[in-house]
Amino acid sequence: MRGVTSQRCSHGILYGSAATGAHAVAGPEYRLYASRGLAGGKLGLPVSDRAAIPGGGVQVKFQRGRIYTRTPGGASAPSTVSVEGVLFDAWARNGGSGGRIGFPLATESAWRGGSLSQPFEHGGMSWSATHGPKFVTGPLWARWQGLTANGRNSVGVPIGDVEHRTAGSTRISCERGAVIDGGGAGPVVVHGAIWDAYQRAGAERSDLGLPVSDVYVLSRAAGARQRCDFQHGRLTWDPATGAVTRG
Repeated sequence: MRGVTSQRCSHGILYGSAATGAHAVAGPEYRLYASRGLAGGKLGLPVSDRAAIPGGGVQVKFQRGRIYTRTPGGASAPSTVSVEGVLFDAWARNGGSGGRIGFPLATESAWRGGSLSQPFEHGGMSWSATHGPKFVTGPLWARWQGLTANGRNSVGVPIGDVEHRTAGSTRISCERGAVIDGGGAGPVVVHGAIWDAYQRAGAERSDLGLPVSDVYVLSRAAGARQRCDFQHGRLTWDPATGAVTRG
């Protein structure tokens, strides 16, 4: 890298440049930094040395990110995690560790197609090239994250931040459905043709009310009908006809 000097040592690396000054990264922060591509990765050059943070733990600041070593609440041992790149940019704009989602709990995960997600103390963030960064808090985040397997999520990435739709209800809309909380059953997942029909009916403000179940299949047979229960009714989808009916 032009204008940058570096010196490796037994436990870390020292970088120097006219723009950032000279700073060392060592120990657990160095091991994570090395796994993320050092100065050539998303984090860029270090812009601080290792420093203590309020509440316990340490941080190293970088051009486009942070690395933290701290013990999250409920954990028995410290962990070292980063927040970097586009997720860091959005997180920093929204208060960083003092904002609504707090400190990162793990380093970002990449999905097929280039989308990203990352858990934080009070929720999490997702990012996609189409929809940009989105913040999800509380139980909605936990339920959405639980739908992810093998680099995919059954309802896709969030297309908006958390919405307060009706008194006491919250929703996160996604590419192929939504996670909705407030009906008394905890966060439930509505997707596919039933989600489309529910939206056309007026969603949470319709006479169906809030969903009280996930979409579920009525039998194990191939092509079985699917159903979702609501406070004041149900919607059933028949894959054979494509029709969604009440009841």
